[in-house]
Amino acid sequence: MIVNFRWRQVTHLLLGAAVAAASLLGFDRPAQACGGFFCNNIPVEQSGEQILFKMDGDDIRAYIRIFYQGDAEDFAWVVPVASQPEVGVGTDIVFNRLDQLTQPNYNLQTDIGTDQCGIWGWGWEEDGLFASGAGETGGEDGGGSSPVTILEQSAVGPYNYTILSATDAGALVAWLNENDYDQPEEATPLIEHYVTQEMFFVALKLQSDKAAGDIAPLILDFEEANPCVPLVLTQIAATPDMPVKVWTLGDERMIPSNWLHVTVNEKKIDWFNYGNNYNDLLTAAVDEGSGHAFTTEYAGSTDFMEGQLYSGQWDTVEETFGAITGAVEFMQELQSYFSGSQKLLGLLQEFMPAPEGIDEQSFYNSPWSYSEEYAALDFDGAAFTAALMDEIVNPTKEVQEMFDSSAYLTRLYTTVSPEEMNRDPIFEFKPDMEDVSNIHTATLYTSCDETGAMGVMIELENGETFVPELPNWMSNGEEIYEPTDLSDEPAAATIELLSASAAPRIVRPSDVDWVDAQLGLLPADMVDVPGSPVDKGEGTIDLTNAGPNGCSALNSPLGAGVTFLFFLLGLAALRRQARQEN
Repeated sequence: MIVNFRWRQVTHLLLGAAVAAASLLGFDRPAQACGGFFCNNIPVEQSGEQILFKMDGDDIRAYIRIFYQGDAEDFAWVVPVASQPEVGVGTDIVFNRLDQLTQPNYNLQTDIGTDQCGIWGWGWEEDGLFASGAGETGGEDGGGSSPVTILEQSAVGPYNYTILSATDAGALVAWLNENDYDQPEEATPLIEHYVTQEMFFVALKLQSDKAAGDIAPLILDFEEANPCVPLVLTQIAATPDMPVKVWTLGDERMIPSNWLHVTVNEKKIDWFNYGNNYNDLLTAAVDEGSGHAFTTEYAGSTDFMEGQLYSGQWDTVEETFGAITGAVEFMQELQSYFSGSQKLLGLLQEFMPAPEGIDEQSFYNSPWSYSEEYAALDFDGAAFTAALMDEIVNPTKEVQEMFDSSAYLTRLYTTVSPEEMNRDPIFEFKPDMEDVSNIHTATLYTSCDETGAMGVMIELENGETFVPELPNWMSNGEEIYEPTDLSDEPAAATIELLSASAAPRIVRPSDVDWVDAQLGLLPADMVDVPGSPVDKGEGTIDLTNAGPNGCSALNSPLGAGVTFLFFLLGLAALRRQARQEN
């Protein structure tokens, strides 16, 4: 008999997590629990990077979540991009829901047989910041062109932004510092990494009347052959083992083309606690991949996203709210249409600021208790309705359409420390590659001898078996098993090199640093993997752009790059040794 493996003490935690996640999503359900929108403070910052790429030929839409904690006037953000982009803003709802639906799940079912072995005893800046000198950077010197060019200055959502190009990293750093995008001295060589690649830069600041809670995902539409995450510039402020999640929408599975690919050793997953050691295990697997590796957590159809973000729940918002003039009535109607979110809180603070001395949570959750205070507000229902449409409803509709118009979704994940952010990961489509489910299931088998003592075994989906070490609360004190010793097993089940035109190649642990050093200079198809020669099939290897790789295509010749290959290999080995010693 096979049953789902559950236990009571975990059920409450899972339910609590599900409710917390739902409270951040903009779905049409009444507010519950505390009877209003905001039952506790919603954090502004989480660590890590989250990016959703939508691919259509060489047209890329990058949907970027920005994490920030601090004073609004101190917010300054610069991102390099391959070509001059169009700039927009989106909604956090997409990341909340997408993360929830595609995260890895590890479930243990158990085959308890007929003897049961006592198993039933188990408990289961200012506006106009750039007004002066717009389009200029100090003018021309002796008739020559300026090393920094302002291509566009405008505002979008809560941001003022400037799009720049530069031919000199020092001049760009000076411009950034002069315009309150303070850059530490060590940023210059990192920015030079992108200047030499003739990339563009989008510099953002919050408008003077905006708060940190108004920060919204940034949308960049630009042209580039392959999506790329500009990690090199991130290393200054990054934390150790920073999580990076990348989702891509297109017609096929996306793979890392200049980083390795790993899978975790599922024998080391804590199956009895829903894989709560997964992130630590994945980090160890990435380190075994020389610190430059992604894993694929989901790859498959987008059908499951149908209606997940928008299913018509706000079709009547403009009509309904446009007819309301009273602040209390408007607030009560909001509670029937929207759930609490950071974006909604920001709109409430703008259009219905809580009077001094009144707690925001109480004021927004119980408008009927503060009818006099609401009546005294200078309330503009039409402006609030327009803001709801512009900042919540329409962005949610648009991102739902992104999923509806794409057939395939890939979720890639890694953790990376600052010293490993020396190469920007680039991604490419790989045709006819197998799907990857985010649902993982193993089966626990039990057996008993004539005395009633219990033996156990776990079988993974790939057919591997091992004897687990049971947690204390499951033990009946009469075990007849010896747990499999997994201490010497690696965290990574596989380390492989993927490329669009070649079959996957397994990389032996002893060869990882050698392969990784090559990937810093060569296309994957040209990399030597000892013991695993490249099989191109019917494809061909394009040597046109062989050379150091990073965000945007480079036309560097191959020659000088290979001269440094053995030197880079030595550096890679030293980095790996340092990680192991720490």
